[in-house]
Amino acid sequence: MEEEIAILVQHDGKWDSEHNYNNFIVDGMTLKVSSNLDTILDEMTKILGVYASTDTIEIKYSVKQNYTPMKIYNDRSLRWYLDLKRKSSFTDFPLCITLKEKNCDGILSFSNPISSSSNSTHDMQLVERVELTQTLISINNNYSRDEMEIDEDGIINNRVHKDIKKGQLYMNKEILQDVLNRIAIKENFQFKVKRSSTTRYYLVCVDDQCSWYFKSSSLNNSNIFKVRKFYNVHTYGNESRFFSQRHATSKFVGGLLTRNVDNPKTIYTPADIQRDIRNQYGVDLNYMKAWRAKEKALEILRGKPRDSYGKLPSYLYMVKHTNPGSVTRLEKTDDGHFLYAYVALYASIKGWEYCMPIVVVDGSFLKAAYRGTILTAWTQDAAGKILPLAFAVVDSENDVSWKWFFERIRETYGIREGMCIVSDRHESILNATSEVYPGVPHCVCLYHLWGNIKKNFRKHHKVLRKIFFAMANAYTTEEFDHYMAETYSIDNRVKEYLFEIGYHRWSVAHSNVNRFMVMTSNIAESVNAADKEARDLLIYDLLDYLMKMIGRWNNTNRNEAIATGTTLSTKYENLMREKMKESQGMMVVPSTEYLHTVYDGGKRHVVNMRERICTCRQFQMDVMLCKHALAIVRKYYMSEYEYCSVYYKKDNLLNTYEVPVYPISDESIWKIPPNVAVNIVLPPKGKIKPGRPQKIRYKNGGESRTKKSRITCGVCGQQGHNRQTCRNIPQTA
Repeated sequence: MEEEIAILVQHDGKWDSEHNYNNFIVDGMTLKVSSNLDTILDEMTKILGVYASTDTIEIKYSVKQNYTPMKIYNDRSLRWYLDLKRKSSFTDFPLCITLKEKNCDGILSFSNPISSSSNSTHDMQLVERVELTQTLISINNNYSRDEMEIDEDGIINNRVHKDIKKGQLYMNKEILQDVLNRIAIKENFQFKVKRSSTTRYYLVCVDDQCSWYFKSSSLNNSNIFKVRKFYNVHTYGNESRFFSQRHATSKFVGGLLTRNVDNPKTIYTPADIQRDIRNQYGVDLNYMKAWRAKEKALEILRGKPRDSYGKLPSYLYMVKHTNPGSVTRLEKTDDGHFLYAYVALYASIKGWEYCMPIVVVDGSFLKAAYRGTILTAWTQDAAGKILPLAFAVVDSENDVSWKWFFERIRETYGIREGMCIVSDRHESILNATSEVYPGVPHCVCLYHLWGNIKKNFRKHHKVLRKIFFAMANAYTTEEFDHYMAETYSIDNRVKEYLFEIGYHRWSVAHSNVNRFMVMTSNIAESVNAADKEARDLLIYDLLDYLMKMIGRWNNTNRNEAIATGTTLSTKYENLMREKMKESQGMMVVPSTEYLHTVYDGGKRHVVNMRERICTCRQFQMDVMLCKHALAIVRKYYMSEYEYCSVYYKKDNLLNTYEVPVYPISDESIWKIPPNVAVNIVLPPKGKIKPGRPQKIRYKNGGESRTKKSRITCGVCGQQGHNRQTCRNIPQTA
């Protein structure tokens, strides 16, 4: 069993000038020897009652009285501490926790983190950005006019600022460091740090004989740094400053790449980074440093993976705040770790009323640090375009997660008459729909089903392809039986396989619900292709990306609906015209005012205009005029649109997009209620897997019944042997 270490924790205290921690509250915890920084931050979250990260708390310990305390800030510094604790008693080297908060002047400082009477107030003030206006007010109220001088450039907040002058002000020390590193690389020289602290930053040239130097310090102990002295002339006696470039660290290079990796769809490889840095700065990076630089750039843009989960409560609150009527849900484990997140926008909830009652669902694996799966539900509007209904992030595709997702969909959208669910043959989807939607038909995507047939019956799949799709799209049982007989004559195993699945799940002729010509889950696959690159994003950025994508599609589809000049949408209007051409030359013989016989070549079809049915079954299955009914409409100058479903018409299309998707404002101006801000969400349980994340998912059992390919005989078609070892060859007399 792995060794555990008992650790004394002191918090709610304050460091004095002699490096003593006073007026603290005592607590305790245990850590395993192999614990990392994330583990200790999770424990601190439970002790303090607020979300803990390296940006919100400072963890220190004293090795000796009146000595500067040591700081724990990464896994390496934690290992030093744990090695020290293993050889000491429980009361030795206690951890002293200081919570970063913003004072009344808007400047980040360290003070007592928690009080029993004002937890919510502290939580609302954690880790906010230093606002320029508040900082200037603080300086103006407390310091002399000489220290208030600001140059013409104002306070510099640009990491790629090109010039440094005496008297310049920089928003913080980190920006100043990036500017100096960039100039050193660009001008091909190196410097070394002579003194660096939270209030000072002094540099000299790497060549001891050179007189180049730089001095800066914080402006009245604020985060703003001022350039005090700068002698920008090199007087060196050798060329040592050209030998290498120490300032081209992965963190610095990552700061230069943020614009290149901002768009998830942009392919920017380490080789591209090596080329660009060489061309722009004349610095050669090795492949690993280029790869790490890209990771640093992504971290600058999106933060750390574990911190992304902490933003979810606030983000989901803002979704409902900006789009009233939307439904969101966040599920956690008993100890606060993330489990599921669900979003259904009000624009989709309202638009669903005017769309076909067909729900297409699918799941796609995520490629970020903590992996996971995104489940989506979509439908088609009156133009045949994609309308998103809901999406959720879960741990994986399993019975529990799919059941939870379908329960949320049912709570949000209810059940409509004629509703149908279309998906691939994933077993968990079948189990969940049978439990949550027991009376709703569940249909199978034709392309997924054909993929299974192709893999299981390889010998004849080229011949079977056209027959299978013709059989699936046949409207009458007579036509279906004809194609099934052809299939049986080619490979009798296929018939048994399809019968076990159930003809009503994939065949139009045997369907007990109108599928409105939606025979595949292609709309879900189209969405998967659209958000493919976004599945690399952290969960907060992923949800935000999907919401912006839905808003963009909503606006595009609404504009196209407004521009539509026909009674039906463009797609179905064109389909109607094609059928109208086919109806030319057909003979119509009336029996009553609504009952007619239509002769189509050598076949006769009986059409009942009152009941809206035809013996070809297209009229009733598609809820749109078939070519035989259109022949009657042409002869008697009737209105063809009267006999088409409202789910194909422009009016429904306009109503679908009546409600827009309202965008969410920048995170810096959110106003989050205290009860939401104190909701702590930890990342999913389990360690982040080392190495490059998986990009291609493994096929599940529902999509392919065979776990791996097997040899198929070319003579008898059976698996497990080849033609040379076949024993099923007919014996000749």
